[in-house]
Amino acid sequence: YELNDYGIRASIIQPGGIVSNIGANSMPATIARFKRVRQPFAEEAEQVLASFEQEPPPEDDGEESETRRKPSSPEIVAVAVYDALFSEQPKTKYLVGTKWEGDRVLNELLARLLDENDNPRHSYSRDQLIAMLDQHILNRGRRD
Repeated sequence: YELNDYGIRASIIQPGGIVSNIGANSMPATIARFKRVRQPFAEEAEQVLASFEQEPPPEDDGEESETRRKPSSPEIVAVAVYDALFSEQPKTKYLVGTKWEGDRVLNELLARLLDENDNPRHSYSRDQLIAMLDQHILNRGRRD
């Protein structure tokens, strides 16, 4: 928004879990930090360190969930970056990841919307909220 006056459009790429080496690359420093933990958290730190030494569970084909994460291919981030750079009308935000991650974000945003709507200055009815959503969808269609 700060750059709009200068004709510069910016996009935010928000990747979810993506297959990478970031975990393996950061693990030595993470282990070192946990080994330095003192009371009152030393016991919890030891439990975390012990969990790092356990074999990961075998991969299964079940649905993705909070405890069964399925990282996406890095190519989907590259596609979003390419679109942001070369599209005639790039999106302001690119939520990149699995359907579960997108659903989690959308549900969190809806919860925040409802929390804010509980504010006495708002308290829109369901029909008013739906009308506002419809207007945003219509406005977005005009930009595309």
